Parts: sequence; C-alpha cells; structure tokens
Amino acid sequence: MATIQVVLDDQLLKTANREAKQAKTNRSAVIRQAMREHFERQKFRAKVEQDRRGYLRMPDTGMDPDWEAEAVWE
Repeated sequence: MATIQVVLDDQLLKTANREAKQAKTNRSAVIRQAMREHFERQKFRAKVEQDRRGYLRMPDTGMDPDWEAEAVWE
C-alpha cells in the first residue's frame, strides 16, 4: 500500500472521521471504500452509456422474432 496526501475541506474531514468512528475503523479505510464505490459506480455508468449508444444505433423495435414458430419440435 502507498501513503498519499489528500486535502479535504473541514466538513468532509469531520464527516470522514465520524464515519470511521461509527464503523470502528480508520479514516483511510473509509476513504478507500468510498473510492472503490465511486469507481464501481463509474464502471456501471459507462456500461449504461454503452447500452444507450447501442440502442440509439439499433433501436429496439419491439418486433422480437417468434421463436416458438422457428423452433423445430418433435
């Protein structure tokens, strides 16, 4: 693990300290978890945006094929 320096405004620092105390952990753990959650949300948003662009290129017409008619049942 690397040690870094981060500048926080007073209110954010108080909130981080309070959250760490409530979770019975330290401030660094709270910040690491917040960053992990942030990056996961960013990944999710990127996937949603990719889907949105895909549907703009090829809109869902609601005309799904009739798979029952296509299937060969013996």
